[in-house]
Amino acid sequence: MANALLDAIEQGIKVNKPLVWLEAEEYGAQVVRNGKPFPWTNPTEFVNSYGQLQSLLKPGVAPVNLGNFLTNWLDATPAVLSEMSGKKRVRFAIKKLLGMEAPRSVIRDIVSALCESVSQPLVLVLPENGELINWANQKANNAEKSDISDIDVDSVSVYIADFLRAFSGLNISGVVIQLPEGSAVNAELLELYSPIINVAKHYHWAFGVQVASPSEISNTDDVIDMVLSDHNDANGEVLNSDFWTNGSFTQPDNGFYFAHVDAALQPEIVLERLATLRA
Repeated sequence: MANALLDAIEQGIKVNKPLVWLEAEEYGAQVVRNGKPFPWTNPTEFVNSYGQLQSLLKPGVAPVNLGNFLTNWLDATPAVLSEMSGKKRVRFAIKKLLGMEAPRSVIRDIVSALCESVSQPLVLVLPENGELINWANQKANNAEKSDISDIDVDSVSVYIADFLRAFSGLNISGVVIQLPEGSAVNAELLELYSPIINVAKHYHWAFGVQVASPSEISNTDDVIDMVLSDHNDANGEVLNSDFWTNGSFTQPDNGFYFAHVDAALQPEIVLERLATLRA
């Protein structure tokens, strides 16, 4: 089955106009919302602000950061912390949160509306499991950061996979996991994330990882469709601070451009630099 994201990446390669993938929510909060964060708990207002950002930057992808949504939803709904607290098992809090119907309903409304309103392939972006575990446990129990085991990571993959099923039937193109800097991207890591990968494949979503300076990328060709990284084996060209400072970049041979748009960047510089990529 065709996939809009992978097709767009391939088409960009064919015509020598690589797709531009931007991580720009913080920048959008400054430029589109006058310094206020994106309103994740108000689907109508969020979709309007998101659409303005997409229209301004004209990227090739529409990323939706589910970690940012969960953070904002929990901050706006602190009463549920009592349901997440009081258990010794470090992963209990995130399991409880991901199983709640209320946040699933809100984020499905957001994603459903975005699928109808934006023209770019939509990608769901998730923090890595260990970060989610520690964040939720700290919020629920005021706990210190814990060492996360492979069993914890594997178990939370099951909870996330079930959470992702809330988006079944929507026009989603991909899922990306944000791994810690220096992570090894290999068969062992992918086994821990296999429930998420299986859901993505079931719904014909592309699956990818985002990681800075990975210690290795190996044995992943049959599983990972996209690697957003500064590693030589990645299939995208990461645009670093030099690009925003002086416009220097290298055109990717087999993929796309990926860049974080810092909130402090001047809007005219951002538009000027992006124009050079499309020239």
